Amino acid sequence: MTRISRVFFSLITLFLLIFPKGGFKIGKIPITWGYLLLGFTTLLLLLKTKFTVKRKNLTAFCLLLPFQILCLITLSLWGIHEVFTTLSFFTGFYIIPFIFLIFFSNYIETIDCNFFCKLLRRGIFFISLYGIFLFFFKIFTGFFLEIPFLTVNFSDWGSIANKNIFRGWGYKLISTYTNGNLYGISLLMLYPLYEGVEKSGWKKGVVATSLILTFSRTVWVGFMFLKIAQMIFIYRKPKELLYQASLASFILLLLISLFHSWNIPFSFFFDPTLGGRVEHLNALTTSNLFGDHPFIVGIAETTYLLILDHFGWVGLFTFFLFLLAGVISYFLYNRKRSTAIEKSILLGIATYLFVAISDGAILLIPVMPFYWFLNAFLLRFTEFIQK
Repeated sequence: MTRISRVFFSLITLFLLIFPKGGFKIGKIPITWGYLLLGFTTLLLLLKTKFTVKRKNLTAFCLLLPFQILCLITLSLWGIHEVFTTLSFFTGFYIIPFIFLIFFSNYIETIDCNFFCKLLRRGIFFISLYGIFLFFFKIFTGFFLEIPFLTVNFSDWGSIANKNIFRGWGYKLISTYTNGNLYGISLLMLYPLYEGVEKSGWKKGVVATSLILTFSRTVWVGFMFLKIAQMIFIYRKPKELLYQASLASFILLLLISLFHSWNIPFSFFFDPTLGGRVEHLNALTTSNLFGDHPFIVGIAETTYLLILDHFGWVGLFTFFLFLLAGVISYFLYNRKRSTAIEKSILLGIATYLFVAISDGAILLIPVMPFYWFLNAFLLRFTEFIQK
């Protein structure tokens, strides 16, 4: 791994994982340091570097095209309602996967796994620890600690408490992500890799605690899904199973204690409106084969139902093909048994696909960079390339 690659991945970790919201806005459009870094590096690759695209990456990219083409046709026929949402849509669904599967594929091939794991361990532990600190800092002081241009976007400075992070009886843990759901969903994707490379039990406990304090039902259910899948597909040794069961018991006891001490209403756990998402179920009965109305709202919550509403049943099918592009290519070209790290990456992807049923945060920074990095990183391990 070259020195340039090490610097690049260190900066990516700093500004996408640790400080993903740092930056400013032009109108409603957030300009973050992480996305600027991705764009600047891509331009350098275009102008300065000769690179080749391997067949496994090209195959994954081709699997994106049916959904992307269908979206272009739908938007050209029915139009858009809001420019900002549409720009976010094109960035997350066209530019980001293209960058990671095509332009960064050569760099990802050269990643020193030990170096990457060190960055991952330190980065995730930092945002978890900072998130817990900020959570209790808010409780004891009554306000959030905000560092403009770094932990918060400059345009959001002083207004974080006004975002949708208050539960009525307390604020969600938000860390440097300014949103509890966004933090939890992002971390769930990376958690299987983190737990596989982190040896310290108390540090794993810190990260798990930060997920609990998001007070996000989506994150909690996703975390349970992840732990169950780990026990079934990854940890098959009795000692590991015992550790996972003990951790799950600790988490349950912590939740019961917190709920009792903070008088959290029982209705929070069984909300008949599903957090306002129940109306999205109408898409199951009203959608046609293709989209038939302008692009109106962001694809943020109940991702699959909103895709169905905007792009129809054909759109939903091609969207699943889109999301599974890297996984399909991995299994097409991989002719060896999956290692523990590959299983962890697959579990991270699967966990995101699961939580997206409730809330995919798919247009929010930095969800798509994490998701497509995992796909591109997974393809790094495919040793068999057809001639």
